[in-house]
Formats: sequence, C-alpha cells, structure tokens
Amino acid sequence: MVLVHYNKLQVYFVKRWDSAKRQEIWAIQTSIDGLRSIAERTGKYDGQDEPVYGKDESGEFCKVKVYRKDWSGGRGAVGIAYLSEFVQKKKDGEVTQFWSRMPKLMLAKCAEALAIRKAFPEDTGGVYTNEEMGSY
Repeated sequence: MVLVHYNKLQVYFVKRWDSAKRQEIWAIQTSIDGLRSIAERTGKYDGQDEPVYGKDESGEFCKVKVYRKDWSGGRGAVGIAYLSEFVQKKKDGEVTQFWSRMPKLMLAKCAEALAIRKAFPEDTGGVYTNEEMGSY
C-alpha cells in the first residue's frame, strides 16, 4: 500500500543491504512526514518540542517529546536516539552521505519517530522511517 497525501509520497520502496543475507533486499519504509500525518489523523496529536541534543556516558543523542491532547498534565512521549545506534553505514563501513552531511537532522528524525510510535502505538506500531532502518 502506498500512502499519498497532498501529492507527497509518504511511503518508499527502497533497496537496502542485508548483512545477514549478504545481499540487497527491498523494503517498504515511511517518511517522517508520513508518521506525522498518521499522528495528526488520530485527532489527538498536540505537537512536539524542538529536538534537544546532548552527550552522556552512552554517547551523542537527540531527544524529542511528542504530546497528545488526551494526556493530562503536559506529559509527553519522549524519544531518545543515540548516534551510535542509528548512524547508517555503507557496505564498506563508511558513513552514508546524509548521515555524514546532516547527522543532527537525521538523528532528530529518529528521535521524533520513536516518540511518535510511543505516543500513538496503535496507529504507528511497526512503521519505521528510512533514517531508522540502518539500525533494524
């Protein structure tokens, strides 16, 4: 199934290297905009905070908090993505082009996707973005 919203593609059919199979495989992935649209369509999406970047004993990370209208007290779902867990590399071990040029943006997308899935598990469970797939 391909989701299209306002003529923007939100789901992609992409080729990925599967190291276990030692071959390229095709995978279906959504965009971060696709996850945002799913959250919005629930009628319960109440925005998010800007990404917060930091570093701790586990390394560099990004944190994003997503809110639901039906959760009280300003509580939100937090997604924390560590660079070492999500950075994508090519077959030769080199960091991919986008992760090399825009690591903070890519990491923020991963953290946001994690938070959206926490906030809306019934609608987004099992839906992953391209930025995350290098880690799964």
